[in-house]
Amino acid sequence: MARIVIAARGAQGDIFPFLALAHGLQARGHPVRLAAPGHHQGLIEGAGIGFVRAGPDPPRTVRQDSQRRLLADPGRGESFRMREVIGPGVRQTHAELVAACRDFGCELLLGSASQPVAPMAAETLGLPWVPALMQPIAFLSAHDPPVPPGLPWLAGLVGLGPLVGRPLRLLAQAALARWGRALAEARRELGLPPARDALLNHAAVPPFGLALFSPQLARPQPDWAGGATPTGFCRWPGGALAPEVADFLLSGPAPLVASLGGSMAVIGGDRSDAIYAATIAAAGRLGLRVLLLSGSDAAQARLPARLPPGVLAVPRAPMDVIFPHAALVLHHGGSGTTDLALAAGRPMLVVPFTSDQLDNAARLARRGVAEVLRAGRCTEARIAAALARLQRPAVVQEAAALGALVVAEEGVVAACAVIERHVGRPPLKLPPALRPPPSRQALRQQILVRSSGDVTPWRSSD
Repeated sequence: MARIVIAARGAQGDIFPFLALAHGLQARGHPVRLAAPGHHQGLIEGAGIGFVRAGPDPPRTVRQDSQRRLLADPGRGESFRMREVIGPGVRQTHAELVAACRDFGCELLLGSASQPVAPMAAETLGLPWVPALMQPIAFLSAHDPPVPPGLPWLAGLVGLGPLVGRPLRLLAQAALARWGRALAEARRELGLPPARDALLNHAAVPPFGLALFSPQLARPQPDWAGGATPTGFCRWPGGALAPEVADFLLSGPAPLVASLGGSMAVIGGDRSDAIYAATIAAAGRLGLRVLLLSGSDAAQARLPARLPPGVLAVPRAPMDVIFPHAALVLHHGGSGTTDLALAAGRPMLVVPFTSDQLDNAARLARRGVAEVLRAGRCTEARIAAALARLQRPAVVQEAAALGALVVAEEGVVAACAVIERHVGRPPLKLPPALRPPPSRQALRQQILVRSSGDVTPWRSSD
């Protein structure tokens, strides 16, 4: 058995895949700790995973709406995240992560792209560090160039491969090195060598890599860190479904499900509100019902007190359950939501804001299962036209076929197998796999069980 620490940070959606991976590793007999800022402690321990603190909670400046909206800015968001969110906590995060790994007797440190201090801690302790990345853009491949935030026009050029990818990678690395000066300064103070990769902040070559997303989203490339191969997504169940949502799903035709995500709904502010209003109006033109996931209690309060017939708005609901009962899905293109929408086999209208979202959206569009609308262009007419095109039989069939491939992937099983090949331990047993979403006929019974108080994550037995 290998003692493994997983280092992550970000919103809850950034933590969920690592809960699934940690659960799978524990089921195989590996002691695991998930290292994250303190505000995730309840989530992690509630999932039955050992928690260790690594890094401060988001600073107060990021909790102000005006500052949070900078995170969604396509041009300035990544710079702001590195300077205001990551940078001030580098030394604290490093000290806490080093102490946690030492106290636990860690043998392998996995780190997400959102936790660039993890490689520094591994180098300090002489531990192997492995990148565990949930989005193709995090590999910054020159052979499969991503579409970075703020440069949507690159979506039409990525087919040129290295001709575009090589200069793009050089420019991106230069920008990241400039924004991540706090990381470079901390490396010098700690006596660590300079990072060879400004995105992942590692000096030593990782022994292997984990690409925790579907091969249907991106194929492996020769310059991916650690020679990673896509394993499929690692999914964590979304919890209980409110009876009013179940009643809505069962009371009429499959609706359009619209969600800009919890963090993007808050960060987007007035723009998110305008997109939701235009979406409701566009769906009305097409005779579509709408299930709107506003993202937060604050966003819910900003919606009109009276919504049109055939529209239900709730702050949140488990997407793994509701997406398979949608006709179409509108979302922001975050990695976790992208996975669930792909697995549901439904056509998508993607409205990206920042980070990996534009690249994920472009990849979905290239697969023929999505249309992309930039947030500033989401008028009622454009949304209605896109939704109409997405309902064409060829698109619906392609989305269903792609969904069947994604559902068949066992991301946790595959990721655990990759880890065990490299740590030299044979697998002890398969981790419990998540069941597929219930059929429409079985949905009612599931809701009755969950609403009675049994909200244990829904998994098959070993």
